[in-house]
Amino acid sequence: MWCDGQDALAHLAECPALNNVDVTNNKLEADEGFLDVIRAIPALRALSVNGNEVARLPHFRKRLLTLCPMLGYLDRPVDERERYVAAAFVAGGAEAEKAAIEGWREEQVRGGVSLIAVFVPALAVACCRSPSLLRVCVVHDRRAKNGRKWRRRGGTARSSGRSARR
Repeated sequence: MWCDGQDALAHLAECPALNNVDVTNNKLEADEGFLDVIRAIPALRALSVNGNEVARLPHFRKRLLTLCPMLGYLDRPVDERERYVAAAFVAGGAEAEKAAIEGWREEQVRGGVSLIAVFVPALAVACCRSPSLLRVCVVHDRRAKNGRKWRRRGGTARSSGRSARR
């Protein structure tokens, strides 16, 4: 006797510690109720649904990532950007998704600038505490302008063209 995916998985919501579900290749039909069943599993962190018709529902991945904010793996790892864009898509469609992608890119550019603003003062403090670090940084910077590759060996900066023995 076959039962649909929703009935077969409904009891999983009663397992409060369940965090990984693998229903790969179980012939689960494309049923919207599957999303509700999965959403009801409280501790779910990983879900594998490859090989099932349910994974072919329209915008399945985006919708499920929005419904299950703790899900970190859905047939592949989920990153923060994908979750952010999926939430925008579910809320406002394709236009909101495009705006979210652009907003994410802008935020990353701003974030990179702020990281540089934090790194440079930290490097200055480290150089004050260790004069040898300052010497290596300055020597590297001065020689890098000449277009040559330099590396540090044995406490001094040497050209990669020089041999280690002299």
